[in-house]
Amino acid sequence: MGMVGAQAMARIIIDEGYCKGCLLCMSFCPLKAIRTSTSISKKGYHPVEFCDPDGKCTGCTLCALMCPEAAITVYREKRSIGGENDREKVHGRK
Repeated sequence: MGMVGAQAMARIIIDEGYCKGCLLCMSFCPLKAIRTSTSISKKGYHPVEFCDPDGKCTGCTLCALMCPEAAITVYREKRSIGGENDREKVHGRK
């Protein structure tokens, strides 16, 4: 159900402690909003990072669903024209 005068926004949080850099999330992201990080995790992997400067992520959860390590948490935020925000966790670790 859509809201009149509202725009859905989303962001993801990647837990570097779990990410092994398998790149499955990158392969399935329809907007290509995930990239390989230049940093190295404590476990010696190049984790992925969220890269969405234009705010186009819809929170479809494909990245999180494909992640074998459950390292991705997806949040959706609805912003109304009046300025009220409501953030909802839609997929991720408990």
